Amino acid sequence: MVRVPDLDWKKRVELQSRAQKNVDHAISSTVNLPNDATKEDVAEIYLAAWKLGCKGMTVYRDGCRTGVLVGLDTSEDKTEIQYNDAPKRPKEIDADVYHLTYKKEPYFVFIGKIGDNEPYEIFAGKNGFISKDVKTATIEKVKKGKYRAHLDDGNIVDDIGSHITDDQATITRMISLALRHGCGVKHAVESLHKVEGDMQNFGRCVARVLKQYIADGTEASSYGEGTWVYQEGCVTNIETGESKCF
Repeated sequence: MVRVPDLDWKKRVELQSRAQKNVDHAISSTVNLPNDATKEDVAEIYLAAWKLGCKGMTVYRDGCRTGVLVGLDTSEDKTEIQYNDAPKRPKEIDADVYHLTYKKEPYFVFIGKIGDNEPYEIFAGKNGFISKDVKTATIEKVKKGKYRAHLDDGNIVDDIGSHITDDQATITRMISLALRHGCGVKHAVESLHKVEGDMQNFGRCVARVLKQYIADGTEASSYGEGTWVYQEGCVTNIETGESKCF
């Protein structure tokens, strides 16, 4: 299988320009360059995309963001588990707030972040008290096991855990544990998608939110023949243009 960084960027831009002709508004794709790429390389890509009529184009250089789009490890496959200590949680962290529907019931999802907007923890439970207009919050750790959310509309959720069932807490705590100890968001999402049963089960609903934190161009596990990458919350086959959303 061809790895994304090995693809000729000129072919990617040409493919996008051809697809653009059949799109009413605009499409975008991400070109991943090696770490030694120069400003001139980036300028050449944008200029070529403009000349071919592309309306959207993103360029990342390998290692330009911590933990995202870093080079693939070409060393021998590891046979030992690598253990990592989680970074210490500040007393207060910023969070994104999402609203979704599960079995026709409204639910909230808090994604607490640290560092460069990296997901650190997740809270999710049945809603009915948080306005859909709320998009951000600050999550304060009051004491062990108790967290308070300060919403961007001025309201406060004094104890987030009181709105989460034991089953929901089990799922979100395990996801949080994985994220803060270095599990990539992509791996968490793809693991949740493997859960059997209803396509709208709680775990998959949470996965839909987490996909927002996977950078466009990140290579996905195989969904069929060819090379698949994450693009705007879906996975896309970069050879055929086929797209799948979950």
